[in-house]
Amino acid sequence: MYVMNKGELLTKMLAELGEKVKQYRWDKRLTLDAMAAKAGVSLPIITNLEKGVVKNITLNKLIDICDAIEHNVALELTPAPVAQANAEA
Repeated sequence: MYVMNKGELLTKMLAELGEKVKQYRWDKRLTLDAMAAKAGVSLPIITNLEKGVVKNITLNKLIDICDAIEHNVALELTPAPVAQANAEA
């Protein structure tokens, strides 16, 4: 079984989050500029998040973005899959 490394997992999570933020922004009929202004963050942060190319974002900025679209941030802890060392062993 393949287990994603930390970078791959973070990229996947932020891409999924960006898609949700984009959809909720559209639902609120906010432009990218209006969303950035309402959240108090720069336009590139919003565009990069929605494109799934943001590399790092603070939790405070994420909360501000979610506040702007009237949603909450929910974090979930789940057990990590255990990679099998060698199937023949």
